[in-house]
Amino acid sequence: MKMWDGRFAKPADKLMERFNNSLPFDKELLEEDIAGSIAWAHALHTAGVLSAAESKDIVTGLKAVLKDCLDGKIEFLPTDEDIHMAVERLLTERIGEAGARLHTGRSRNDQIATDFRLHVMKRLRGIGGLVEELQKVLSARAEAEKEVIIPAY
Repeated sequence: MKMWDGRFAKPADKLMERFNNSLPFDKELLEEDIAGSIAWAHALHTAGVLSAAESKDIVTGLKAVLKDCLDGKIEFLPTDEDIHMAVERLLTERIGEAGARLHTGRSRNDQIATDFRLHVMKRLRGIGGLVEELQKVLSARAEAEKEVIIPAY
């Protein structure tokens, strides 16, 4: 099911569907989307929206979806407009209606903001290590070359 199904009398134009489909780009957010969804499932259980069994099924299902995606066993569909819809579809196919309840009280904007923030934090940790390594190399090179005379410097 597409996000806008049922809201308009006519189906969306194919050009609009291609323009609106962000899945080729946001597949990169898969791990973050699933991590955020696992945390949300726990929050929904704590709030009494999901039973313990539903929360457990959702978390187990999400972990299985992640593993299968990382193992290359998942094929995304043209109807999967973004990573959130793809994960919800895959989860609901595996565990049934409880999968669709995962998004109770959470907007897509919440998901995108959370996924993006987690993704940036993960990337920054990697970049921080590279910057530290660069600093060490520059410092070692400066120490090794401290006697070199540079004209006009």
